Amino acid sequence: MRRAARALVIDNLDRVLILKAREDETKSSFYYLPGGGLKSGENLKQAAIRELFEETGITLFSVGDEIYSEKIEFVFKGVKRIQENHVFCVFLDNVPSIKFPDETLSEVAEIESALWVSLKELVEMKEKGFEIYPIELPKIVETCFKTRSL
Repeated sequence: MRRAARALVIDNLDRVLILKAREDETKSSFYYLPGGGLKSGENLKQAAIRELFEETGITLFSVGDEIYSEKIEFVFKGVKRIQENHVFCVFLDNVPSIKFPDETLSEVAEIESALWVSLKELVEMKEKGFEIYPIELPKIVETCFKTRSL
C-alpha cells in the first residue's frame, strides 16, 4: 500500500489551496490537496513539505499536526492503487504566488491550475457535483480551523 501526505494549506484570508487536474481516460476534472507519496527515508511531514514545493513552489519548513487520514482505492494511469492519505494543516501569513518549479515532474504536468477557495466556495463546489478529494474536505477544513484557535 502506498502512503501519501497531503498539505491542507490555508492562507491569511482563510482560503484553502486546491489543485485542479484532469483524469487521463475520462478527461473529467477533479480537485485535490497538494501532496503525494513518500520517498525512501521520508516521514509523512517531510513528504508533505516536499510535495507542496514540487506541486506549487511554496516553501515550508514545518507543517502542523495530522488532522485526517483515509485509505482509498483508485485507478491512476490505468493502474489500480490502494493509498493511505495523511492530511496536515498549514496556516500561512500571506497569499504566496503559485509556481510549478519543475515542469518535467509527472505530477506537475497533470496539474491544470491552483485555486484559493473559501470554505463556502468549497461547499458550493461539492454541492454542484465537482469531484473533490478527500471527499470529506469541507469537514476536514473545519477541523483544521479549530486547531488554529487552540
